[in-house]
Amino acid sequence: MPPAERWELQRIADEVASEKPSAPVTPLEGLFTLLFLLLFGAIIWAAFTYSSHLFELLGSFIVGAWLRLVYLVIILCTAVGLYFFRKREKWLYGILECGFGSVLAWTALGVIQSGLPTDLTKLIAATYFIVRGLINWREGIDERRRRNKT
Repeated sequence: MPPAERWELQRIADEVASEKPSAPVTPLEGLFTLLFLLLFGAIIWAAFTYSSHLFELLGSFIVGAWLRLVYLVIILCTAVGLYFFRKREKWLYGILECGFGSVLAWTALGVIQSGLPTDLTKLIAATYFIVRGLINWREGIDERRRRNKT
């Protein structure tokens, strides 16, 4: 290995080693995480169950570009919340990502069974989500082990 690459790897290793480990998860944080997951699951279930009613209701009050803007703000707020959740509990985020990929694959495979044309994009996206979920889960487990060693 050339000296420049070795120096760069050493610099990265020193930077990672100097990072202050975060505090271990307290029982209260675990409880809040569980409550968050239950709430998130309930919201997802309600979204799938009542989405047509919600779109009808919002569509009757807000039309056109404003409706798109409302949906965009909701999506951005959800994305920011999930980003911070991922930073805090990467292993759990990975499990959620695998679950989302599995649901996406299930719906795409349902299209195949009903005789409609296959939506290959959904199957590829589902596979990607599951792989990313497994990567995040593994990295999160490794980070927890490193934190617990210190």
